[in-house]
Formats: sequence, C-alpha cells, structure tokens
Amino acid sequence: MNFLEFEFRFYDPLICRFIQIDPLAEDYNYQSAYNFAENRVIDGNELEGLEWTRFENPNEKAINYVVNLKVLNSTTGLGMSDNKAKKAANAIKTQTEKSFGGKDIDGNTVSVEVNLEFVDKISKGDFYLEFVDEVGLDGVSKEDTPIDVRLAEGKVDEIGNSTSNRIQISKLTNSSMEEFGNTGAHELGHTAGLMHNNDSDNSKNVVNSMKTNNLMFVPQRSNAITPQQRSEIRKIVPRVRPASTLKAVGIKKLN
Repeated sequence: MNFLEFEFRFYDPLICRFIQIDPLAEDYNYQSAYNFAENRVIDGNELEGLEWTRFENPNEKAINYVVNLKVLNSTTGLGMSDNKAKKAANAIKTQTEKSFGGKDIDGNTVSVEVNLEFVDKISKGDFYLEFVDEVGLDGVSKEDTPIDVRLAEGKVDEIGNSTSNRIQISKLTNSSMEEFGNTGAHELGHTAGLMHNNDSDNSKNVVNSMKTNNLMFVPQRSNAITPQQRSEIRKIVPRVRPASTLKAVGIKKLN
C-alpha cells in the first residue's frame, strides 16, 4: 500500500486519514487525532503532518498569517501579576493584528490572527513570548549582560525564525499597555524577518519605504508598517500549500 510521507507521520490517501496520531493531539483533544488539516480541506492545510494553517487565496488576492504564540510570565516581585501579563499579551495581539494587516506591494490584502496560549512552562522548540524583569542573554549572567541589552524594551533570540523562537518583553522598560503592545508587535516583526532601518542587512527598498514613522524604525515613533515590509514578510515566512496541491515528500510501500 502507498502512503504519503510527511515529516511527522504517514498519510493514507485511500481513507483520507493519517495512520499515526498527531503529535499535538493532546493540545487539540476536540479533534480526531488522525484527520487532515482538522478536516478543513477547503480553507485549511496540514503543516508537515503536524498542524494546519490558513493558506493564500490568489483568486481573492488575500494572505492570512496565523501566529500561535505561547505566553510565559517569568517576572518576579511586584508590578507584573499574571492578570497584568494577560492584559499585556492581549495588547500585543491587538497591536500586531492591526499593524501587520493591510496591503502589500502586489495589492494583496494581508490579515494576521494571533492566538495566545498562557502557559506555566515551555518546551524546547516552542515559539513563545516571555515577560521578564529585564531582557537577558542565554548563558550570560545578569552582571555580565551589557546594560543596553538589560534596558531594552524587548528582544528576540533569532531574527527571521517564525517557528521556534523566544520573544522577551521587559517589565522594567514598558510601563503602559500601549508600550507593551508596540514593543511586542515590533519584536514579532523581527520573528517574521523585519529589521531595523539601520540594519546593514535590511533591503534598500524596505529601508527607503520606512521613513521615520514606522514600527521597526529606531527609535520607534509609530506602530505602522509599509506595503514593502508586508511583501518582505511574504518572502521570509514559508507559504503552506493548499491541500489540493500537496505532494508527497516520499512514498513508502508497506507490505
């Protein structure tokens, strides 16, 4: 029998089901552990046999990004209760959806949906936002961390990594929900590959479009991004193919 090989499990096209349990089954217990794209074959996709996301609709010139973001409150002492962390995370969600929605340079309508999951711990490979007392560096003590890093509003571990990344948001240097929202949206922009105006690796076309009133401009003076930046995100964040166009990574014959 022929099976389609995805990264995490095998799919049987005869019965339109995977033959192994979805590794995220415990997180989505309202779904069958064996279905494809949550049974949404019209507007859903299976991402490497692991999860689904909405895809581009070229007929309507629409692009939708879904950001599944875990939220961890690692702050200590006073000033950042779990309730305040939830409010700050929702401010980040709202600002991100507002800032990144709009038109790109090809006339596509871009929308963003941020899904928050509040957790008490994280696992290796998670994509998560962490509220911290001060921004830090992995493997570096607080005393050895440069003061400009410690006083930063936020920081991502890796620019352009939208699948497995940590976004630190500082309790110390963000005082209002508006500041939390703008800082979080700015850092999420980094995870999608957007850079500062003064970054030497940034595209000249993007830099020229930014001016000073831009979410990614340093110092930050606005929460808007440009059509050029939306198109840049499209280049960097992998597109998930519609179910009707998915092809096997490989074919396995099982006797």
